[in-house]
Amino acid sequence: MNTIEGMWRHVKVFLEHYTKAEDYRYHLAHYMFAASFRAKGIPPFLEFLRFVASKDWSHVQVTSSADSAT
Repeated sequence: MNTIEGMWRHVKVFLEHYTKAEDYRYHLAHYMFAASFRAKGIPPFLEFLRFVASKDWSHVQVTSSADSAT
């Protein structure tokens, strides 16, 4: 079993490319999501796709970038 220090080392390596403090919350959540599925032997990207596919997106209004430029 990994120690807290060992896990923190992996997190720091993952986060070192992100310099904006406000981005850390998003990237830490990304790391935790991916690490939890990797530990179970499940490809994180496939699990993300399953998660997105399982949601009801009917209430989401999608606009194109051309719409927002006007």
